[in-house]
Order: sequence, then C-alpha cells, then structure tokens
Amino acid sequence: MAISNERQPKILIKISPDLPDSDLKAVAQMSLDKRYGIDGVIISNFTAHRSQENTGTAVATTDGFVSGEPLRDISTECIRHFYRHFLIALTAGKVPIIGCGGVSSGQDAYDKIRAGASLIQLYSSLLYQGNAY
Repeated sequence: MAISNERQPKILIKISPDLPDSDLKAVAQMSLDKRYGIDGVIISNFTAHRSQENTGTAVATTDGFVSGEPLRDISTECIRHFYRHFLIALTAGKVPIIGCGGVSSGQDAYDKIRAGASLIQLYSSLLYQGNAY
C-alpha cells in the first residue's frame, strides 16, 4: 500500500455546555487516546437552558434549544471550565479548543481566547449580521 501525501481531515468533537463534568472529563480523556483520532474540541453547541437572561434575542431551534448571542457567556464559561479543570490537568493543554457560541464582536472572541480557546468559530453573527460583522 502506497503512502498517500493527501492531507487527512481533522476530527473535532463538538460538545454542549449542558454536559456534566463526568462527560467533560471523558471527552478530555478521549482526545488523548489516538484510537479515537480526535484533533480538537469545539465548545459549545446549543444549550437547553433557558433563563430570563439568555432568551431575549435567542436563536431557537425546533427542539427548543438556544444558540447565538444568548449563549455567549454560557459557552465562554464552559470553555474556561473545560480548559482549567480537564484540558490542562489531563492533556497539558495539547488539545485545541475551538470556541463558539454568541461570538458577535472582537471582544467576544477575545473573551473566549482568554478563557482557553485556541481558535474561534463564527456562525450566527455572520448569518444574522452578514459581512457587516
């Protein structure tokens, strides 16, 4: 079998801010295990938690989940928690975190980077604000 020079796609696992610590720890451990081939972690997906604070301009899905700007603080805190309690302890920071959820300004992106994100993913702000973002 010839060795291919083609680039292999990266595998990222996207997690919800609603996961319990036991699941976050499992994700961190799996990211170290070469059998799973996980190249990074995307934090965070939608949240099912609806509070008075985070539903004002929420982007709701048909399943009742919240995403977009109302997810900003929740996802940033999830990044911080995952980075401090699991990623540093278990992986020595070797697994990149892609921060997403409510990024609608440079400050939002910077906050996620300061919390532990290596990269930032944009979606809702581009969808709703277009290239004016």
